Amino acid sequence: MTGSNLLDIDELQLYFGEPFRINDKISIYVPTIGDIVEFGERKYYGMIHTLTCIPSDMKSQLFDMGIDYETLSDFELFVMLSQTLTPDRTGPLFGDIDLSKFKIFENKENGEPVMVDKENDIIIDRLIYMRIVEYLRRVHGLTRAYDRTKNQFVHEMAIEMDREEIQSNAKKPYKSFLWPLISSVKARQGYTKQYVLDMQLFEIVHEANRLQVIVQTDAVLTGAHCGMVDTKKIPKESFNWMRDID
Repeated sequence: MTGSNLLDIDELQLYFGEPFRINDKISIYVPTIGDIVEFGERKYYGMIHTLTCIPSDMKSQLFDMGIDYETLSDFELFVMLSQTLTPDRTGPLFGDIDLSKFKIFENKENGEPVMVDKENDIIIDRLIYMRIVEYLRRVHGLTRAYDRTKNQFVHEMAIEMDREEIQSNAKKPYKSFLWPLISSVKARQGYTKQYVLDMQLFEIVHEANRLQVIVQTDAVLTGAHCGMVDTKKIPKESFNWMRDID
């Protein structure tokens, strides 16, 4: 496993849907496809975006609030957005934890904000936030891509392009992310609808990726046996359909 030094993920537990324990107070659950269908896929991925987004994902919105996205840290943005994250939005991941009720204090040692739920004795500092977000990115196949501009002109252009993209996307109908994966895996493997509904999110995403590797490997092996490809130019791992696909 190639993982972050902030995380110690047991991938077998993740595959079988075991909750990931951030600390004694916070655990993150992996929903089933049925959970997401019931919750609403668009609502679910909207919540994931809110939890994992960084300032450069909200250039124009932050500009309209008088905030320069390049001067705001990821955690500071999370602190701001957490005030909207009630259990009805985050329940599939955090259960009854209500992020909107956390009060913001300043860590006197480093001057950074700290989120505190005194009633339930839960603290979220920058390190805990990073563990949460890195885990969510790992489960959902997301990467952090921060674009820093070189000068003021490019900076302003980036904000306007972001605004135009948001306006353009608002006019487009929602396109399901899970539907192509589900239909492909179900058709290939012959699963029933109920079986798919009971599958964990990470499980079906990983299985779809694995099926793609198997198909590609079969094509390479067939080409090699027929003498249609030069095997000397193909990496050895391309012949192994059980290879790491992280």
